[in-house]
Order: sequence, then structure tokens, then C-alpha cells
Amino acid sequence: MGFAPLLLSAQQPLANNYPFKNGIYTSFSEFSTDSPVLDSFLSSMQYDLNSDENILILKSESQSLLDSLTNKEIWGLCINQTPYIKTEDKQDSRPYFVKLHVVGKLSYYYYKAFREKEVIMYVHNPYTGERIGKKTVTNRDLVFIQKLLHFQTGENIDFNFENLKLWTVDDKGLQKTMQEMKAEEKESKLFKTLLIYNDRNPVYTNKKAR
Repeated sequence: MGFAPLLLSAQQPLANNYPFKNGIYTSFSEFSTDSPVLDSFLSSMQYDLNSDENILILKSESQSLLDSLTNKEIWGLCINQTPYIKTEDKQDSRPYFVKLHVVGKLSYYYYKAFREKEVIMYVHNPYTGERIGKKTVTNRDLVFIQKLLHFQTGENIDFNFENLKLWTVDDKGLQKTMQEMKAEEKESKLFKTLLIYNDRNPVYTNKKAR
């Protein structure tokens, strides 16, 4: 009983330097307990990695094999001790796996992807300039996506000031600081605020023995 505090203090908090085990996550629970499966599959896995965009995409054969091994139940994967979360965005039906850029109680990831957006275009009479009709067209815009992942619940939300404020209510000091921020600071200091919160609120994986 007297050794429990020593064991707890010896655990490494979740952070960017945390040495995750390599393998496949079929659920958030496997990620949160650092217990991936199918680690032997990685040696034969082929993929394309865009390190600038944090995006990893499996080759068609590797994606098909992984789908068959997991019955398409894939939450993410870990390569070279770096975790990647699966997103809804795809390339030729293969999902984007996005690197967790910040790892902590509130993990953060970002990437770029195309989004379809309907735009109304008005038709004008070329002689009078009078509006005579309109039509709706669909554009594909490349957008910058930023997300937060809550380590204790597995929930994902957009990374913005209001959502970060919502997810940091347990840190009263930080809440006060955010409340006092000027309008221009809410954007410029947002990322730094996230890092401060994670530093002040460490979490630990519930490691499972393997």
C-alpha cells in the first residue's frame, strides 16, 4: 500500500514524447490504454505520408487487408511511436489517418481536405444588367481543419476559442485568463492556451500488460 504513490509518480504523463506502442487501434479504448493490436501487420504495410499536412494514407492493398482483418473497425494506427487518428475524409475510398500534432489531455490535430459548398450564382441580362435568374453550383474548396480529441472521453470537436473554453472548465485559473482575453488575443493565443492547459492538467494512460 505504501508503494502506490511511487508507482503512480513513475508513470510517464501523456505528451508528445510519450513512446506509444506501434500497431492498429480498432477503438478509442485501445488508444487510451496504449494497447494496439496487429502490430505485426505494420511490417508489410505500405503507405504514403505527407508530413507537412500530417496525413497518412494506406496503399490500396494495405487498406483492403487491414479492413478484412478488422472488419473495417479502425480508430487509428501508430507508426514509429506516433499515433494517427482516422478521419471521415478519404482519397479514392481510403481514409485519411492524421497525426496527433499535440498529445495530452486535449490532443490536437490538423489537416487540409476538400469540402463541397453550394454557391448561388445569379444570371443577369447582358444588355440591361437586370437579374433574370439564379442557379446553384457546387464548389470544392480546400479547407484547413483543426480538431481537439478529449483523452478521457474520445470525443472530437472543432478547435476554436469557445470549444477550448468549454473543455477547460476544470482549470479555473485558465478560465479567468481566457475570460479576460481581448478579441485579437483569442485567436493569437489560442494554441498557446491549449499547451498551457495540457501542461497543468496531465493525464496518464491506463496501460495494459501485453
